[in-house]
Amino acid sequence: MQGRGANTIYDSCNKWHTINNYINHNKIGIMCLQETHLDKQQTNQINNFHHRLKVISSIDPKHPNTKGVAIVLNSCLTTTQRITARTLIPGRALLAEIPWHGTETLTILTIYAPNNTNKNCSFWVTLQEMWENNTTNLPWPDIMTGNFNLTEDPIDRSNG
Repeated sequence: MQGRGANTIYDSCNKWHTINNYINHNKIGIMCLQETHLDKQQTNQINNFHHRLKVISSIDPKHPNTKGVAIVLNSCLTTTQRITARTLIPGRALLAEIPWHGTETLTILTIYAPNNTNKNCSFWVTLQEMWENNTTNLPWPDIMTGNFNLTEDPIDRSNG
């Protein structure tokens, strides 16, 4: 997503107007986004302005103009009540449990992994330990999506 666009939701250049139209026109129930840079106030603005959208977001409070992940729900197609969301790594990993077809639950993990190779490796180890240690009682995700910042060959990561 590369940022939120205009600073206020009332600006016609704000990217969330386009996202709202795209989700509704294409009948998308759930969309996961990375590089959202949304703080709590901006998330609330979107949720109040676009009544068909329910946005759940996570930002790194130490670096609010970088990173950021969000799960966007179309309230016309999905349940937006009784959602449980947990920030696992601020601005990098967000887990949401969404009521699905009556008594079922759909668990989604959206990721924005670090680009740096060492930080990327550490990121995945940290996530793995969260489930292995099971001290947080995390449900296993049914869907994991996002920008994993992984390449098959290191040359694919070069800038040249």
